[in-house]
Amino acid sequence: MTYPDINPVALDLGFLKVHWYGISYLVGILGAWWLLRLRGRQAQWDYSAEQVSDLIFYTILGIIVVGRLGSIMFYNLPYYLHGTSINAITFQFIGSERLKQ
Repeated sequence: MTYPDINPVALDLGFLKVHWYGISYLVGILGAWWLLRLRGRQAQWDYSAEQVSDLIFYTILGIIVVGRLGSIMFYNLPYYLHGTSINAITFQFIGSERLKQ
């Protein structure tokens, strides 16, 4: 079985590369935001436009954070488990515990 050879970059401006998965994220998020705002205009819907925008904002934030953590865990874990990284995390934890006291 042969697989198609699709370029993952949809648009290359030299200094900026737009990937297909980025376009799909954008279309999905904008579509969800539009549908939720449309639904918000209905009488039985209890959420305001501001609450819908907050939900979309935190969803985008979650996508970025979890995507980065997934990238670290699945592709670069040995790099982040290097001794200096572990030491830095340990000292940050100790410092935060001292600030709580």
